[in-house]
Amino acid sequence: MKEEETEGKEGRQSEDKRRRGKKGRKKERRKKEIKEREGRRLLRKTEKRRGGKVEEAMTEKGRKTSENWYKKKSNLREEEDEERFTLLHKTITNSPSIYCGIKGWRRKKEEEEGGRMV
Repeated sequence: MKEEETEGKEGRQSEDKRRRGKKGRKKERRKKEIKEREGRRLLRKTEKRRGGKVEEAMTEKGRKTSENWYKKKSNLREEEDEERFTLLHKTITNSPSIYCGIKGWRRKKEEEEGGRMV
């Protein structure tokens, strides 16, 4: 037991490979591939969350969905259907930039904060 420990990492690693058969090596490679894929997926998610490289991080399906969402938003604005507009966006997000299209909301916010909103 002690002799194996003093041998070093390289010696043990090659010994493990010899012990494992073809299927074992295949499984190892598969595990490694899955881990890498998972890492890339997590990276995409964090980029989305940070709001940095959103376009790069977004998948094609996600991009189309967001484009449609903004089209719907602008159509509702044009119709000036304030009730539907507020209801729709309150369910989706709490971001103040979305409510800015609603008459009176911006004025009210400006009075509360004492400054002008951008």
